[in-house]
Amino acid sequence: MPGRPREVVKDPAPHPQPLIRAVLVLGGWLLSANVPDAGLPLYDNEKLRAWRRAAGLSREQVWAEVGCSVAWLQELEQGTSGRSPSLDLLTRLAKFYGHEPAELLTTSAA
Repeated sequence: MPGRPREVVKDPAPHPQPLIRAVLVLGGWLLSANVPDAGLPLYDNEKLRAWRRAAGLSREQVWAEVGCSVAWLQELEQGTSGRSPSLDLLTRLAKFYGHEPAELLTTSAA
């Protein structure tokens, strides 16, 4: 069907590293793929903390507006959670701080 993205599914070759689901927002398109987990963050935790501090907000104030727990927000800002946040949460946080979600994505270790 014209104008609709097609899903390409390939049988992945065995890989020594576990695979993670990577998501990229590019020109209004949401692209996702299974990629090797290189231990890199999918988001920039330092940016999250800097945006909150620049806004002069406490984690409790952000929690009240965005709806994630204070403990989860702290783990995200410190990069210590060991799990990735949802794209929805990253989008809500970026929009709350007045930024685009793509600004949080990173390809290198923070």
